Amino acid sequence: MVVAATYIEANGLKIYYEVHGEGQPLVFIHGGTATSQAWASHLPAFTEHFLVFAPDNADDGSPQRD
Repeated sequence: MVVAATYIEANGLKIYYEVHGEGQPLVFIHGGTATSQAWASHLPAFTEHFLVFAPDNADDGSPQRD
């Protein structure tokens, strides 16, 4: 279940992130050139018990500089 898929603005960057599930917060941080979609296969195991935040890195191509 995707609760939200949106952007946050910070220091002149628009950074995409997704929020899934419900419960205590848990932040997934991907590495390298991956995106928040790298966690798609893992989400079902965590979203039953956690509110998962999955942001993209600022340099992965999806954020937009203003």
